[in-house]
Amino acid sequence: MRARRGRDEAGDGSVLDALWGAVRVFRVLALVYALWSIWIRHEDMARLDIALVVMGVIAAWTAYMYAAKRRDLGAHLVEMLLASAAVMTTRWIDTPLSATTGDTTIPGVWQNVPIVGIALILGWRGGLIASLVITAVMIAQVGQFDSEPLSNAGLVVMLGTCMGYGADVARREQAELRRALAKEAEVAERDRLARIVHDGVLQTLAFIHRRGLDLGGES
Repeated sequence: MRARRGRDEAGDGSVLDALWGAVRVFRVLALVYALWSIWIRHEDMARLDIALVVMGVIAAWTAYMYAAKRRDLGAHLVEMLLASAAVMTTRWIDTPLSATTGDTTIPGVWQNVPIVGIALILGWRGGLIASLVITAVMIAQVGQFDSEPLSNAGLVVMLGTCMGYGADVARREQAELRRALAKEAEVAERDRLARIVHDGVLQTLAFIHRRGLDLGGES
């Protein structure tokens, strides 16, 4: 596995660093939205207590990821497992409408966070695979090919693929920039060495010329 996939800190370039920062904020906002979504339908939920336990686990993980700034694939695979498990709990603890039609899930939009993270790490292919995994989980939660999960699946697949493609482009541009800067530094170093050699030759010839004048005659 490439070294860049195991890095926990900055180093991918300004564009990808900005995207990672956006993912950290998105993870927190998605958690807040999920909690609000549970609150507005809590009276109709089958098991509100278990729903709060699930959200507590997600909240703890969100706090950990925000503080640790993890960018490695392993952490985001764990996050995908948490999101998938939270989605599946919708079938037993959410409202009858959510459990049978797939209009929403316990984690809500938070389930898209690991998709974006994996897309930034592995590119559009990784984003596509991650989105298909979450899509399969959403359909399995509903238990049938309904319009709501399929509609949500389209948005999820587009999100993962587009974010991954953007990460691929940013990474290629960053690599091109590094090569250009390295080439520029190489040319500058050659010019510096050439000036040293040129000045040294001129100084030597000037010295020989002065000595020749001092000696006189053929010298």
